[in-house]
Amino acid sequence: MFFRSRGIGSEYGLTCLVTGEQKGLMDNISAFVVSRLEGERAVRMLKGRPFLDYRPHEPDWIQVKVGVIHEHRLVLTRLHEGTTALNGILTPQLLKWALLPDQFPGYEPFVLRRLKETQARLDEALTALRPCPAVGPATPTGDGHAYQADHNWYTVEGGVACLACKVSMPPGVTP
Repeated sequence: MFFRSRGIGSEYGLTCLVTGEQKGLMDNISAFVVSRLEGERAVRMLKGRPFLDYRPHEPDWIQVKVGVIHEHRLVLTRLHEGTTALNGILTPQLLKWALLPDQFPGYEPFVLRRLKETQARLDEALTALRPCPAVGPATPTGDGHAYQADHNWYTVEGGVACLACKVSMPPGVTP
């Protein structure tokens, strides 16, 4: 079903999707649905705890508001990221993964899983890089880049390399 999340915000008067508690201000997702019927279906899928915000004077702006107490904010994060990765589609499998990711790891959207794996590899590669002490500090250019001499030199395993042009030099050779 179509369920276009607007992101995570906060709202009063909701029921926690995870515990069923009602508290004051709660973390929430407001998601657009295509019809009142589709919104009612989303509320049933989400255990009847979300609030269907249907206003007769705004029949094209129907929202399902899903709240959680702050301790369960990660559930909202997974729900938002999952429906976004699936282009605004909410499925029972995605809901199970958002609520209990350890029990349903195979239900995580493939796109999210690949993104996390790629980000982990990138973080690992960037952690291995450090500014080359032989050249000195980088000079900021004002456009988000920094240059050392005519290259952006970094010490890497097996020598130094320039991140911008991929030139590398063996150990002992100073750029």
